[in-house]
Amino acid sequence: MLLERLHEARFFQGSMFHRNVLVQPGPLTVPRANRSLNEPSYRIIDFGRAINLGDDAYSLERLESEAHSEQTHASCEQLILY
Repeated sequence: MLLERLHEARFFQGSMFHRNVLVQPGPLTVPRANRSLNEPSYRIIDFGRAINLGDDAYSLERLESEAHSEQTHASCEQLILY
């Protein structure tokens, strides 16, 4: 649901790994003392690589192109290291 809301707002987090999702006692609508992990709440962190797709500077096509380029570059680096 958090990721859906980000995407609806035209944001791409850029680094969606388990380590960037925090689990905390919830729900957040009740006082802190009454929260528990029986109803966890989640936060997405680390927006260092985030992109606002609503900006004119980026489009979905450009983002896909850059992702493909990074994968190709990483593959080439692996070949060079071996």
